[in-house]
Amino acid sequence: MNKPESVHAVLEHFFSKKGWSSKLKEYRIWTHWPAVVGPKLSHRCHPLKLQNLVLTIGVSNSTWLTQLQFMKLELIEKVKEKLHINLKDILFRIDSPLP
Repeated sequence: MNKPESVHAVLEHFFSKKGWSSKLKEYRIWTHWPAVVGPKLSHRCHPLKLQNLVLTIGVSNSTWLTQLQFMKLELIEKVKEKLHINLKDILFRIDSPLP
C-alpha cells in the first residue's frame, strides 16, 4: 500500500515536470511578501510585477518611495535570502495600497 502524498508534494512534482518550477518559486514573492519585508513595510508597499528578474513594487506615497530607494539593495538581499530569487533590480512606483 502506497503512503499518501501531500498536495504540496504532488503540485511541486507536477510543476517540475512541466518546467514551471521557477515560476512557482517566483510566485512566492506575492504569497510571502510580509515575511520577506516585515509587517511595517508590507503595509506601505507590495509587489506588482516580476519580469526578467526585475521586481516592480507599488508604494503608497512618494515619501516611502524615496525611503525604499535607499533600501533597494537590502530588499534585493532579503528576497535572495528568504526566497532564493536573484533579482537584477527593483523598480518603485506610486500605487494605491492594497485593501
